[in-house]
Amino acid sequence: MEASMTLRWLTPILTLLLFACGGVPTYDWGELKLEDLPGKKAHPESVGITLLNTVDVRYESDPVSGEPVAVVTEVYRARLLVEEKNVRVHTIETEWHKLESFDARLIQPPREADGKPATKKMGIEKSVRGPSVDAVEYSTTEVVLLSLGKARAGSVYEKRTVHRVTAPRLISHEQFFAGPWPIVKASLTVSAPSDWTLEHSAQAMGSKIEWAPTTETTAGVTTLTWTAENVAPLLVESESPSVRIRSKRVKARLAAWKEKGQVVKAPETFKALSAYQATLYAKGTDDADPALAARATDDAFKKQVDELLAGVPDEPRAKAQKLYDWVRQNIRYVSVNLGLGGWVPTSAKETRARLYGDCKDKANLLKAMLAHAGIESRLGTLYSSSNGFRSAYDMPVVAANTNHVILIIDLPGGPVFADPTDRSVAFGTLPFRDQGAAILPISDDGSELIKTPESTSAQNYREVTLSLDLAADGTVAGEFKVSALGTMADYFRQSLTMVPEGRRGRVVSTALDSPLFTVGELNAVEALEPPDAKTPVVASGLLAATTMTNLTGAMVSLSLADLVDRDTPMIHATASARTSPVLLGARRQLRARVNVILGDGLTADALPDAVKIEAPFAKAQLQWSLADGVLSLHRDVEFTETRLDATKADEYRDFMTRVERASATPVVLQRGGGS
Repeated sequence: MEASMTLRWLTPILTLLLFACGGVPTYDWGELKLEDLPGKKAHPESVGITLLNTVDVRYESDPVSGEPVAVVTEVYRARLLVEEKNVRVHTIETEWHKLESFDARLIQPPREADGKPATKKMGIEKSVRGPSVDAVEYSTTEVVLLSLGKARAGSVYEKRTVHRVTAPRLISHEQFFAGPWPIVKASLTVSAPSDWTLEHSAQAMGSKIEWAPTTETTAGVTTLTWTAENVAPLLVESESPSVRIRSKRVKARLAAWKEKGQVVKAPETFKALSAYQATLYAKGTDDADPALAARATDDAFKKQVDELLAGVPDEPRAKAQKLYDWVRQNIRYVSVNLGLGGWVPTSAKETRARLYGDCKDKANLLKAMLAHAGIESRLGTLYSSSNGFRSAYDMPVVAANTNHVILIIDLPGGPVFADPTDRSVAFGTLPFRDQGAAILPISDDGSELIKTPESTSAQNYREVTLSLDLAADGTVAGEFKVSALGTMADYFRQSLTMVPEGRRGRVVSTALDSPLFTVGELNAVEALEPPDAKTPVVASGLLAATTMTNLTGAMVSLSLADLVDRDTPMIHATASARTSPVLLGARRQLRARVNVILGDGLTADALPDAVKIEAPFAKAQLQWSLADGVLSLHRDVEFTETRLDATKADEYRDFMTRVERASATPVVLQRGGGS
């Protein structure tokens, strides 16, 4: 239940731990003729075609327990328009999402014109399994994989899975009706006894849309169906939400049902969901580990909190910051998702004794420590997005809308939102991925959705300062300073603390992002720990000496573009109109200060005029000056929005093009005193 975390990229080797089984396929596939299917001629720009993608959800009562279950059958068929070295199909299995059957088939075109297609079939007995791992974690969620091998262009592969799904309060069922490949047909079918209640919601581009299903009632069963045919692919667009977010999709769930003759309802509102999750959290997920239990005592927990707060001013904010910093720095991120552990935190005592946990464990530990200090707080669930794009909440289901847990600390001056998962974020601020998100506070009486705060451009900046000595022969050396505050400091601090000290120079070179310079010597790094929202992280040192290459006769040409990069994404024009919003990142200021001491014999006869560029979402200013033999080139770019509508893409492109053009304006220096 996590957004992308700082350890995610450190563990790719753990992505799949597999063991093999043997056996024979169990599903009887129907006949399929390759010549009857669309191919490269129909879709010359695509590498594949989704021929069929169906999800069938059938709700029924379990004959033993009387509780509702869903039998979910999924069929996927696709044609490859290019050769594939190894076709793999997979599904997942959890404690409440049991896999009952899994079959796959690969049909390859004949090698010769008069040959026959080659068919390969596999069943679940041929599958390999392993934990689903996308961070350092333990999980009972397993990936189940079938490997069909190499496929020639024109091949068709299919998979069919059947799951038996319990826990209707936790789970909804979903189907996507667009993707990176063209789709011939996609459908979602949901059925239940007619005296049960089904609920559904549709979205596209992260916003709710109206899409009514066809409805049929037969023999006491109501069936809802959504179908889409001949859907064009979603083209790749830079600085945009993911294809899954952009896609038209439908979620459906069981909202009410009967158990032993009594009507049972899932949470009907988000306030009701908040109260329901509070009951889950109260149960906890403690392990019966005697050795751990010996350390995870109330007395040990309280003693540590008291020791941490010794000497701290008797003021709620100071105490909250001290405890936040301890949890942030000392509890390693390790996700343990066993059973309900994907959504329910481990007890605070256990997390403290282990010194590791995931987002909800760390937030829950901080909540308990604050409570011992007399400070109230509330856990809150949200969807954390690294690119800042927010999807609308659709239905009040535990696993439908969120992937992250943070803490809302109720201080006398107002609530403070705290995310102790990220080790680089200062108390009183949130990482960009959490900002501006809908969040559901968890409380016994239930809470309504609220919104997390967003930072301003004045709170987030990065400034690169270069102080250079330029000789007449073009050799140049000097000093640098990189300063970062707010979200820009979060990224910088995280990058610096994730590497050994001896490699920090490389991190700073990346932050300089200079076409000409790298770090020669890193002299100082300031304000790394603890993070402070009002104190910038500063790295300073010496640049590696280099030589200007743009020398022509008696002249040296110098521009900002030669020395510092624009440090902002450019989106390129496409043949078709853009369909997705432009994601700009955090509101921020980007400052470049270059001061060049001109060596003997270097003079500038003229300087470019100052440039101001303004748009509704950003502004830029560039200026050049010369005084006492020092040439100064300054650039300030400020972004005041985090995203733009797709219709504003050309305006953004024009703004960035003008900034680039101004940055590339040369200052021509004469050598030897000029002519």
